[in-house]
Amino acid sequence: MTEQEREIGRLVMPPTAEDAISLYEAISGKTLTPQERREVEEGFEAMLAAREEGQARSH
Repeated sequence: MTEQEREIGRLVMPPTAEDAISLYEAISGKTLTPQERREVEEGFEAMLAAREEGQARSH
C-alpha cells in the first residue's frame, strides 16, 4: 500500500476496518492478502484509539 493510498484511507475513514478494506479493494481493484488485511485492521484500530484520545483531551 502506498503512502497516497494510506492518506486516502485517513481522509475517508470508514466506520469499520472491514469497510475500509472493502473500500480500498473496490477503488484499487486489488485484493488484500491476509497479512495486508491484518495491517489495515491494526492501523484502523490505532487510528480510532488516537481519535478517541484526542477527543477526550479536547473536552
